[in-house]
Amino acid sequence: LVPKNAALLPNQLTAFDAKKQSDNSVNITWKTDTEEELSHFIIEKSINGINFEPLQQVAAFGDNNAHFYTQKDVNPSQPATYYRLKLYKKEGSFTHSAIKVVNFEQNATNITVYPNPNEGKNFTISLPQSLQNVTLAIYDATGRKVWTQTFSETATLMQIQPNLSAGIYALQIQGDDIQESLKIIVK
Repeated sequence: LVPKNAALLPNQLTAFDAKKQSDNSVNITWKTDTEEELSHFIIEKSINGINFEPLQQVAAFGDNNAHFYTQKDVNPSQPATYYRLKLYKKEGSFTHSAIKVVNFEQNATNITVYPNPNEGKNFTISLPQSLQNVTLAIYDATGRKVWTQTFSETATLMQIQPNLSAGIYALQIQGDDIQESLKIIVK
């Protein structure tokens, strides 16, 4: 979905990332290849990957050169914070970057599920590496398996569409080199 007042900005944003730092802050970086039409950026953050609030506004150089930006969030939300960048053109239209999630939970496999909570239709699972022979299963609060899918090989980002009703669920991830369980919330 693209908001009605958004305009696509081809080839202007070439990189966007958010990384947890050793002091539990988050370093937010992005790179542009041209900014001739840009006026400013707004870093937005969210605790659920759905509802975003502005964190910081940064002026664009507004020229035809490449630029690299870095900003710091010294107060990220725990257990996870979602970030995106809003790019404003000089004439007022805007677009959003992809969403980046920074997870502060101490699970050994560093797997994240987002947006969490959500409406139960689409989840993205972020894995630290590609895996083989992986089964995903979702269990409701009574322990009943309500959804399952097996993958012979995975990417580091997996999209699932379990179509769940409101409630709290356990997502179990099992494979040759992994066994992890994460809580997911459907509102």
